[in-house]
Amino acid sequence: MVCLEDLIKPESEKKLSELKPEQRQEMEQYLSKKEDNTKKFSQKIDTETDKVKNWLKELKEKVDAELNNLETLITENANTFKKEFRDNYEELKTALQPKKEEIQGSSVTTVDELKSFLDTRIKAENDMQDMKFERIYDNLQDTLKCLSMIRFNDKQSTEILDQFDKLVSFFIAVDKLSFYKKNVYVPLSKKNYNSLTCTQTITTSHKKSIYKVIFMEDETEFVTCSDDSTIIVWNLKTGKEIRTLTGHTDRIWTIIKLRDGRFASASSDQKVRIWNVAKGSCERVLSGHTGYVCALMEFPHSIIVSGSQDKSLKFWDLNEKDKVLKRTITDPKQGRIMCMTLVSNDQMAVGSEKDIQIYNVEEGKIFKTLTGHTALLRDLLILDDNVTLFSGSDDRSIKMWNLTTYTQVRTFTGHNHSANKIHLFSPGVIVSASDDYTIKFWTTDKGECVKTLSGHTGWVIYCTIMNDGTLVTCGADKTVKFWS
Repeated sequence: MVCLEDLIKPESEKKLSELKPEQRQEMEQYLSKKEDNTKKFSQKIDTETDKVKNWLKELKEKVDAELNNLETLITENANTFKKEFRDNYEELKTALQPKKEEIQGSSVTTVDELKSFLDTRIKAENDMQDMKFERIYDNLQDTLKCLSMIRFNDKQSTEILDQFDKLVSFFIAVDKLSFYKKNVYVPLSKKNYNSLTCTQTITTSHKKSIYKVIFMEDETEFVTCSDDSTIIVWNLKTGKEIRTLTGHTDRIWTIIKLRDGRFASASSDQKVRIWNVAKGSCERVLSGHTGYVCALMEFPHSIIVSGSQDKSLKFWDLNEKDKVLKRTITDPKQGRIMCMTLVSNDQMAVGSEKDIQIYNVEEGKIFKTLTGHTALLRDLLILDDNVTLFSGSDDRSIKMWNLTTYTQVRTFTGHNHSANKIHLFSPGVIVSASDDYTIKFWTTDKGECVKTLSGHTGWVIYCTIMNDGTLVTCGADKTVKFWS
């Protein structure tokens, strides 16, 4: 039997003339059939490829349209208030310009009442920190409506504009205070620490220790950063991974959520990265440090501060496209920076080796140093009285400080290893996470340990509290545990 494959090979030494008629016919049929099948197969591939291309094109158009709609919606919502505020302010200034032909006004009582209204609120600014933006805005709108129906003479116009400028300044001040509270203070738990048990454990796909866990706005998803240089977004209900963010090349010490919805992370690769977590993309890389970047904090107006083991603080303006690094603070007293926190609008506390440095932010200078710890500081916690500060250290202790007298109040001892994280659990009770694999609860008035939770099989590096009061912990065992 003659092999047809051999006959059609270029190297075949057979001559067609030597073939029998039936062999020639068989070969021709084979070649013809093979050519037809090849042509049909190519046509089918072309058809399917076109279908896939069209489907991908339609999908891209749909995704682009949805993203554009979302960005438009976000922009409109963010700018609506600013636009209304600006338009009304300009409208008021125009309305208050006196006209030469007008007769002297008779609204002295109204002006006096407005002065009283503003003076009361300006003097009580510290008591207004819990005031919602909506309430302030409503007050402002009510004032505008009242003033729009009144005409003032020259003197009264000047007075009313001065008072209105005070109101604007007051509004900005409250905005800063609200920002300060949102970024410094976190929910307290209403749960009884004595009844807490581990209700859920999520074993993650991280290959090394988890250094921090933070939650999305609605708390249906959370984000973890790890020693394996990745950031992972998780579904809380299912415990399943949604997406992984890569870009850092070394340990990620911390990640924070910014006011505009983006996230910022700090790494041993000496860089800070800005992320759009929803899209899973890195939008910016901030370079400039020459040591591990271990601490991050956000200030108003899209300013973030990074603290590094290169002993410097860097201020980054995310509104800028090119010159994003606005300022670097170094001080001979400053050591390696592992942690920091806002104390007030113009003060911040920085963990400097084993000491706490209190900075005047505007001047960029240290004006107080708190000493007492004997090893590297790991965490700082400021209470909402702006006076009480807690610090956790590798010396296994937690210390409580008074920032009015700048003195140490008491020391909390009981951990057998580093105190990595401190959190206010409920009024009068703090909770701490430690390298001794435990979570401990302490009374702030006596410094007594009143409860210890066990369950992690490695260092407990971080703890936080959800809006419903659930305690959340994570660490070297690569798990996230929920205690309720």
